[in-house]
Amino acid sequence: MGDCPSPRIRRLQRLPAALAGLAVLAALLCGAVWLALPRTSLYPERITWSRLTLDRQGGALDLSPAGDGRYRLKISSAQVSPALKQAVIAYEDRRFPAHGGVDFLSLLRAAAGYLAGIDAGGASTLTMQVARLRFGLDTRTLPGKAEQMLRAWQLEKYYTKDEILEAWLNLAPFGGNIEGIEAAARIRCGKSAARLTRAESLLLAIQPQSPETRCPERICAPDSREGKARERIYRLMTHEYGWREDGLLRSFHMPMRPAVPHLAPHFSRLARSSSGESVVQTTLDAGRQRRLEEALALHPRLDGDYSLILIHAPTREVRAWIGSPDFGDAARRGQVDGNLARRSPGSLLKPFLFAHALDAGVITPDTLMSDVPSSYQDWTPANYSRVFHGPVRARDALRMSLNMPAVKLMEQVEPGYLHQMLARAGIPLKNPGEYGLTLVLGSAEITPLEMAGLYAALADDGCARSLRFLRSQPSSSGGVPMWSPAARWLVLDMLARPDDGCSWKTGTSQNLRDGWLAAVRGEYVLIIWTGDFRGGRRMRYAGQETALPLLSACLPALELPEAVLERPKEIRDVEICSISGDLPGSACPGRSAGFFIAGVSSLRSCTLHQVFLVDERTGRRVRRPGGRDGLAAKVYEVWPAELAEHFHRVGLPLQSPPPWEDASPASASPPPRILSPVSGRNYLTVDSEGNPARIALRAAAGQGAELHWFLGRRYLGKTLSGETLEIPAEAGSGTLTVADGAGQSSSMHLRVVRPR
Repeated sequence: MGDCPSPRIRRLQRLPAALAGLAVLAALLCGAVWLALPRTSLYPERITWSRLTLDRQGGALDLSPAGDGRYRLKISSAQVSPALKQAVIAYEDRRFPAHGGVDFLSLLRAAAGYLAGIDAGGASTLTMQVARLRFGLDTRTLPGKAEQMLRAWQLEKYYTKDEILEAWLNLAPFGGNIEGIEAAARIRCGKSAARLTRAESLLLAIQPQSPETRCPERICAPDSREGKARERIYRLMTHEYGWREDGLLRSFHMPMRPAVPHLAPHFSRLARSSSGESVVQTTLDAGRQRRLEEALALHPRLDGDYSLILIHAPTREVRAWIGSPDFGDAARRGQVDGNLARRSPGSLLKPFLFAHALDAGVITPDTLMSDVPSSYQDWTPANYSRVFHGPVRARDALRMSLNMPAVKLMEQVEPGYLHQMLARAGIPLKNPGEYGLTLVLGSAEITPLEMAGLYAALADDGCARSLRFLRSQPSSSGGVPMWSPAARWLVLDMLARPDDGCSWKTGTSQNLRDGWLAAVRGEYVLIIWTGDFRGGRRMRYAGQETALPLLSACLPALELPEAVLERPKEIRDVEICSISGDLPGSACPGRSAGFFIAGVSSLRSCTLHQVFLVDERTGRRVRRPGGRDGLAAKVYEVWPAELAEHFHRVGLPLQSPPPWEDASPASASPPPRILSPVSGRNYLTVDSEGNPARIALRAAAGQGAELHWFLGRRYLGKTLSGETLEIPAEAGSGTLTVADGAGQSSSMHLRVVRPR
């Protein structure tokens, strides 16, 4: 019999089987653990993301930090430059497509290098790095490293390689408070990760291993650790991955100072609030916005605040937006957006009233209007200059922003028109019934943004349409125009300023806290507001003094194309009396060219210039010449009573017609003339808010004349010339009469109806 093996030999003979069993048991245990691993998310719980605002061309306008103060933008793997992804895998984890989350070959190589005292590279795979970032692991300890490996298997179980790579691209550190490749590309390269060049990809790919020391903007010496890292990835990509060798690629450096995009911060904040997306593409023109901000930074600083909006009228797109002089100036409330603040618009609503009056045929651009003092109960409108100009053309009344002609025009065409127009445009008013005639002078509060929409309608198609902030916003439908093309063209022509190449209108609030300007140049509308966010009155804010200088600074910077508005075919040329603006008669001393709307404008013959026979011996007018000698035909200007009174009050010489030869002294002055109500118009018993309406009675007569009002035989009350008496608008009709102390009178038919 042979010798029996010793117990030690038998144990050694059984060792392979035992090891195999242990291996099987370990494999079974690992398999069981792997199977038991639950599904988890790729990203940390409650992670937040930055919001990126883009201009209309896709360039970055503004990047806001995430909730934890870090710049972190989520991006899909498909949106990242292929060169960057290739460089990351080559440098961080060359066997990433093959391993199951843990690269055991790299582990063995790293362990051997550690024991030998040499740097053999790290063993952390891309999946393990995602696990560390996802779960916040401390991988400097053995338990931490073990959990990192376990978590890597967990992620590999439920996610594809592309999903894991995408998570790494979104979470990898890039120094400071920058995380993720998209934020790094936007801040360090000024572009999206999709547009990274090979050189940029190389420098960004090596940074996450040492985020603070490998900042791409640093100039890396060839013998430094940073330089060696760049040289290593360069060799990898050229020698092993087939990239063409390029000296520029090898020595490329990024700008020294990374910059977080921060253009148009007020607008970017508004755009982000309009969309739930992390990346929002807007309608803003970054080039014009940048030039505008630079021009205003060089402009002498106002003792106050301002805001500006530029609108492309045909598309209603916002192209430039400045909400305050300095977003970061907390002392001056720089984060307040003046474009969204409700302010008194002063005279900026006047052009819309004039457009309506042109459409109603009440005026032409050359209609003579009266700028003389008139009272409405306890209210006497005055001009900003405190000067009254007497007779003025409609175009001059609008350009000079005279208040009295505008109030009278509003009273004449429809007292509630502006309120109705604002309602159609979707602009709400607080307590709309309180405004009345004062609305045309800016008694309501409107935001510059709303005002921009109104002027965009005036410059385009007359329709109230929503302004667009985002490229994804659909264009709103046109609807019914508020003014005809002819009226819009005439208003812009009346406001045209050849020196500036645009049409503009200023506005000043009654309390001098707001100075405005609205400008139209071709297809573009610019709204400027000036004032004080803190509500102080350290200076007077008047459109001419504070907003107009800003227009001079803005126009060159904006580089708006000049465009000539096509004249509508309804606009016709007409010869007019150069003084009255009416069709000239034989007595008119001069003629000029004017415009009218065919089929709409009411044209009348000039009654200002009249020919009378005068007895040269007595100096009186003659009704019946009867073949007498010594009579001469003379031309006189017969002004309305309120204008004649104005000339007398301001001391202007006026050669009035002499009295009739058969007239008594008491009847030397002309009879009173009814200014309100308007003949031929139906009045309603209720106003636009459904409240009981009132009718203003006002007439012009000789200076200081006392006037008495009657409706049929009913006495209504008395006023002085130019003053107003209001009566309830009661349904019915009758003859309204006004008479002066000399028995001279004027009458009209007044009709008041109930609304249907």
